[in-house]
Amino acid sequence: MAQQNHSLPIESLDGQFFSGKAEKPTTPVSALKCPECGAPIESADGKCPFCDNTLQREAAAAAESAVDALAETGSPVKKNVKKVDRKKLLRTSTSYLTKLAILSAMATVLLLIEFPIFPWASHLKLNISDVPALIASFMFGPISGCAVTGIKVGLGLLIRGTSTAFVGDISNLIGGAVYCIAAGLIYKLRKTKLGALLGCVLGSLLFMGAMWISNQFFLLPMFGLREPTAVMVMLWWTLLFNFIKCVLTTAITFLLYKAVRRVFKKW
Repeated sequence: MAQQNHSLPIESLDGQFFSGKAEKPTTPVSALKCPECGAPIESADGKCPFCDNTLQREAAAAAESAVDALAETGSPVKKNVKKVDRKKLLRTSTSYLTKLAILSAMATVLLLIEFPIFPWASHLKLNISDVPALIASFMFGPISGCAVTGIKVGLGLLIRGTSTAFVGDISNLIGGAVYCIAAGLIYKLRKTKLGALLGCVLGSLLFMGAMWISNQFFLLPMFGLREPTAVMVMLWWTLLFNFIKCVLTTAITFLLYKAVRRVFKKW
């Protein structure tokens, strides 16, 4: 009798799919358990029937290894292991893009809500528009965080234009992207609160470094500030401003991440 190949699609938080091909597994590929409540997961989409949690990347990799091992033994195929449904893939892609669009819209709105915190440096205006980008980096990966940052900066230019001949906007784009990449990569390697905190700390340091370089060599000279002492004073005030911004962004992200994740997991 001809053998059939079956694949187990498991969706990770970053929107990717891992499929393991097996020929006739007996043990439930499901020896997999929900990482949150510990319940056995038997559905082909990798979702927990109790808490609606979706398997993380590590569980997906373990599932793939288990399926490959069963394939070598030639065990009977479990009936509930089905081929990837193209409609489900399309729905998942649409869901991911919708969530990314929502985060981008939130970042754009927050970009427009800004205010000075130093009376003597009214050009330094604080906003928390990096929070949605950081959430996207933790939830879907650093590339998604960079996408939210890029969309935010682009829409901001369309709505209010530029007052720095695009130099400030490009600096914000580079700084935000560096922040998201550093934080997202570290969290991807170590998905714990400590990993997220370390990612935010490293991202903040790189962000402040990028802003220092941008201000020293581009923005301050553009606004006519060239005297060395005045430049250095303004650079330190700018560093303090960016430090406050990064601390605030990190704190708000930690407060909102789980709530946003729970809402997004429902669709």
